[in-house]
Amino acid sequence: DDLWSITIESIMQTDGYARDVSIDNDVVFVATGEAGAQIWNIIDTNYPSLLHSISLDEIGADKEISQIHYSPINNLLHLLEYNERCYVFLVNDSSYTIESSYGQYGAEDTRDFTLIDSLETFTYYSVIKSDHTLKWQRWEKQDFGPGFYWGDASPAIGEEVEVNAVPTSIALSNRTIVIGVGQLGIQAWQIENFESDPVYNYSIDLQGTVQSVELIDENNLFVSSGSFGAYYIPINQIEIDTSTNSVTNNIIITNFAEDLTVDHIAVNNGIAALSLGAKGVALYDVTNPSQPIEKGIFPVGYTYKTQFWGNKLVVCSREGLQIITIDQ
Repeated sequence: DDLWSITIESIMQTDGYARDVSIDNDVVFVATGEAGAQIWNIIDTNYPSLLHSISLDEIGADKEISQIHYSPINNLLHLLEYNERCYVFLVNDSSYTIESSYGQYGAEDTRDFTLIDSLETFTYYSVIKSDHTLKWQRWEKQDFGPGFYWGDASPAIGEEVEVNAVPTSIALSNRTIVIGVGQLGIQAWQIENFESDPVYNYSIDLQGTVQSVELIDENNLFVSSGSFGAYYIPINQIEIDTSTNSVTNNIIITNFAEDLTVDHIAVNNGIAALSLGAKGVALYDVTNPSQPIEKGIFPVGYTYKTQFWGNKLVVCSREGLQIITIDQ
């Protein structure tokens, strides 16, 4: 009976389905599927304004843009074309137009990626489904006449590492990498040196097929597992036999939302937002993550992903990009 409620503050009618979002202060960068990408100003949630649209032709893609990441550190916009490689562009941080295209990086059949950014470099870590690999590489800003360009570090830094499974997703926190490996659960890797390959640490088998992984920090992991709902794993409690890379203690893994099909999880300030596809969004109180409490299912349209923006929730849906206030 103690359920929460929501208020939909605004819906941005994106040209295509809103598949993914990256937020920088009051500006949101949206992957809009077959329409490419859009950039919106949401400082006034009642009247969001479209700043710029980027078509597939401008990107150089011919499928749909499924993931997006914007780095305000170096003004680089990263776009992942479904089952292809990432594109990277320099964005004008005043007009939000594209200034330069630097082509693509990674490998075909990239399923997910994450980045470590700086002013002069970015290092990407990506999972390649067809090759069963974790691929990583450093790009750097290089002088070119009166200007500059972004390209492979020289000498090259990066490699492909076998994961011996079919990877579906990746998350990074500090030096910890977690990879979703479909029906085999998750794998944990450690970055011991930013100039060398990540090192395999351990794996945990889970029921269902892992769709996405959400590292809150290097201590707490949430996993969406399709028709088997969601999991919370206190990874800081895991003890490892380093000679066999196996877990030696019995940690308590919490399975919740078992009656739902969960595609993605976002967590902030004790609230977990579960993306349920056609059923919309489920909200859970995870103040104590080992005892999640269901707080309602909200049919806001077909939902792909969510991301918190302060105390509000941004929902990527087929109905567009929605901004929601959660009333506890």
